[in-house]
Amino acid sequence: MYSPPIFPEDASKPNTRHVTLPQLAAVVIIIWFVGATFIAPAMHLLEPPRQTQSGCAGNEKQILMAMLAYAQDNDDRLPPVAGIAHLPTGAAAVTSWCADRSFVAVDGGLVTIPAVTSDFIKNSGICRCPSVDSPRTPLTYLYNDLAAGQSLMNDLIAPSRTVAVMDGEDALPNFGHARMLPGAHPRARGGAVSLATLERHSGGCNYGMADGHVKWFTQNAVFFPPRDSDNPEHLAPDTKQPVGPDPGGSMHYGATGYAVTFQIR
Repeated sequence: MYSPPIFPEDASKPNTRHVTLPQLAAVVIIIWFVGATFIAPAMHLLEPPRQTQSGCAGNEKQILMAMLAYAQDNDDRLPPVAGIAHLPTGAAAVTSWCADRSFVAVDGGLVTIPAVTSDFIKNSGICRCPSVDSPRTPLTYLYNDLAAGQSLMNDLIAPSRTVAVMDGEDALPNFGHARMLPGAHPRARGGAVSLATLERHSGGCNYGMADGHVKWFTQNAVFFPPRDSDNPEHLAPDTKQPVGPDPGGSMHYGATGYAVTFQIR
């Protein structure tokens, strides 16, 4: 029995399939819908923390530049933690190291007392972190009181590893060097920062070094001396040995390595 050969309908044409314009348009619409529905909102949620963390770092950078300019005009010494000014009534008032302070005058008006570094700060808004909602005070950055008044050339052996400023509490006068103990008030001696502040920006916060650069760290990368320390070296009373890492050395203390410290030597 004869069976005729079976041939493809058109052997001269390759067996290919083409994407039509309506199909391509449908794919584009689906991709756009997925991006608009899921990706864009997720990026929107991530953007504000990035912006505020970057804005905060910019504030600290400007504050550091003001402090270094102050040092140039004052025998290479960083600013003190506070100053003394006299109100029109003759009463003395404590000035801030960074932000101008306002007092109510006898006639009900406001009297502004310039900060120690006010000659070098053009915008007082840099003294407030953009992540702090409705701040009660004009200053939300902490100044390392162990470095205050010290010589950049003679006293700080490793300025790039020494914290000068960092994210702080919403409370004046805002200087110190320690982590806050539960229930402690931020104005107590050796003023400190709370856990919420230490994790203000995505689990960490910004630290400005005495050489002028700013970097983000988690709290475990930073050595905080004990709260009651008033010695830049923090010598142990019994051994007279420094308690903490050596800023000019390996930055190890015990089994822990640190990136930066509040101690100046």
